[in-house]
Amino acid sequence: GRFGNPALASTLHTVQAGTAAVEAWLTSHTDRHFSDVFVDWMVASLLNDRSQNPAYGYTLTGLSAFHVQPLATATLSSSGQISLTTSLKEWQPYWATVDVPTGLPAASELRIRMDGVSDVTWYGAAIGKYRDGSTRGFSFASIAGVAQASLPLQNNGAGLQTISLVLTQGSVVPVMNRTILQRTAVLSVGVGDVSAAQIP
Repeated sequence: GRFGNPALASTLHTVQAGTAAVEAWLTSHTDRHFSDVFVDWMVASLLNDRSQNPAYGYTLTGLSAFHVQPLATATLSSSGQISLTTSLKEWQPYWATVDVPTGLPAASELRIRMDGVSDVTWYGAAIGKYRDGSTRGFSFASIAGVAQASLPLQNNGAGLQTISLVLTQGSVVPVMNRTILQRTAVLSVGVGDVSAAQIP
């Protein structure tokens, strides 16, 4: 795996279990958290392309062609916006791809807003892929059920082909007596000028 067998072995020799054990190892040996690595894994499973970011693909030869199928696919509207709704259990991955049609007005940034229930933390990432094969992206986490992030687009968005989205929710610390129910979130995606109105 990405962090080697010692990382996995050490999680088996601790009083902590599950995600808490992985979190403890990561924070004591790296500058990463479980949620960071989980988001990277979701992106890698969707894109499997290490050319731009080594974390966004698999190194094993047998997985070189592996890709998960997105759970949702959509196309940006002529105004450059779209909303997607999903319900997820704890650490359940959500993958979506949004096609960007040609002919959209010049856009200086990609904007994401995530609205979800506030009793859990939401984690996600958005990766823009251009027609020349290059990618740019960012990750986000919710505060009180809301996350907002933006990314400057190359050449005013010219050549932007797809936007890949990943999302999950969860806590690395077990919460006693918490009912493990699905939580619903809405992802709003928009491309436009910085001076334009923010997506609702």
